[in-house]
Amino acid sequence: MTGIVLAMAALLFTVGIRDNSDWKMYYYFFKLGNEETDLMFVLLAKLFKSAGFEFADLYMFHMVSIVVLFFLFISRYTRNAFYVVLLYFLLDFVHLTNQIRYYFGFPILMLGLYYLFSAKRYTVSVLLIILSLLFHKGLFMLLLFIPAYYLIPAKRFITMMLWFSAALVLLIVLVVRFGVGLSLEHFDSYLGREYESSLVGGLFNALPYLTYLGFILVEHYRLNRHNPDLLSDPQNRLLMKLSFFPLVFLPASFLLQILGHRYILPFSIFWIIYYLMLIRDLSEKTRFLKMLLFGTVHFVALCSIYIFPDYFLPENHYLKELESTIKSIPYLKALIFKWL
Repeated sequence: MTGIVLAMAALLFTVGIRDNSDWKMYYYFFKLGNEETDLMFVLLAKLFKSAGFEFADLYMFHMVSIVVLFFLFISRYTRNAFYVVLLYFLLDFVHLTNQIRYYFGFPILMLGLYYLFSAKRYTVSVLLIILSLLFHKGLFMLLLFIPAYYLIPAKRFITMMLWFSAALVLLIVLVVRFGVGLSLEHFDSYLGREYESSLVGGLFNALPYLTYLGFILVEHYRLNRHNPDLLSDPQNRLLMKLSFFPLVFLPASFLLQILGHRYILPFSIFWIIYYLMLIRDLSEKTRFLKMLLFGTVHFVALCSIYIFPDYFLPENHYLKELESTIKSIPYLKALIFKWL
């Protein structure tokens, strides 16, 4: 029953959206038949237009599909899918409802990885991975996880991700400084110098995932030291590697915030799942205390998104976008903002 209520709430806050920061861009793609964007969006736009539907209908289809796909892929990794989905939607609602091509492809790619590493259904995995890339080419960066999973042992995984992150920072600096990004398809919009963040601004933007990653890293070493057999289970090793793979993009995200939005924050799903796995076999009392501590981490991360910017930044951009998005939903605007 709880799951049904949460699924309905997720749909309630998504399917009625009629404006956000990317709405006009997608609307013009739809109206003008722009074929330079990702293939699946082009095909879906043509299909909906030929059937006499409007862009709002196509957007609604995306949001329903995204909600269903997120529940579907998360349920493959944990029985606590609704807890994980609720927290993730609170953390990443604005990006999820704006970047509809990326977030349509992301859960499909994660399903593909599940069928590759856990279910061992390789044909299904390859088809899902290809489909995800047709929704958004930027997902190809996450395919680096496949060789990393196979080639790097669990004990050295975190260390190697940190070494790779240093190399990526150097590459990003060279790309931005010398304008190489302007010649790279898809990333040309993000790798010009005007998209650089100040280091302070980048660190502030990274606070939510720094909070989680710092906590998960400490708990990972502490709990694995007490139970060395945790990572002997293949599913646990997969969750660990998925959780710490985003470390590759962490330092670079201080310079280019889009890396954090695309390649780090969505992996908060796995941080939550991995932590639930780490504490699963603890005593009931210890598990309860650990969940209280984890709740504090959620609170700090959410505050760094919704509250702290009001005090430290000229504008709370995320909260402003959230309010604008919710106000665009006719039935919620009347319900929520009537008395404000």
